[in-house]
Amino acid sequence: MCSSDLRKRVQQQRWSRREETDFYKTVSSFGIERERASKKFIWATFRQLAHLEKKYDETLTEYFMAFRHMCMLVCKRFKTEEESVPPNSLMVEPLTEERASRCLARIDLLLKIREEILWHPKLGERMKLCQMSPDLPEWWEPGTHDKELLIGAAKHGLSRADLHILHDPKLIFKEVV
Repeated sequence: MCSSDLRKRVQQQRWSRREETDFYKTVSSFGIERERASKKFIWATFRQLAHLEKKYDETLTEYFMAFRHMCMLVCKRFKTEEESVPPNSLMVEPLTEERASRCLARIDLLLKIREEILWHPKLGERMKLCQMSPDLPEWWEPGTHDKELLIGAAKHGLSRADLHILHDPKLIFKEVV
């Protein structure tokens, strides 16, 4: 291995405090994306949102696995000793239990929306069952806007929905704005 390859590899494994913070903010608001069939991670949008353009897919995958493991460990979610074995040698600075739990819940929610809910064969039928709630704005059309909200959450994540989802030109909310 030549010295420039070794230098790149070392640089990939080293995470600055800013990179770690950007990763956490992005994973807790946007989650992660995977191919439905193979479960292979898709990092393009995440990389852009987190400003981690210099990190390779493999590096992001390794860090995510270590990050998720840290969250599971902090939240005491491992059932056996074998499950608690770290997936790799990366060390991730621990979060508080509250932050780790909230982050895991958001990652799981967004994965469920992206990989299961939006692809459910009876999604159209189930959207017809949506009902109006007093918490929703007057213009809200049950079913129609609910589905658009799911699509928007899958595309943009949970952060700043008022900015990203409402102003997405491909979603129905643009008419309301």
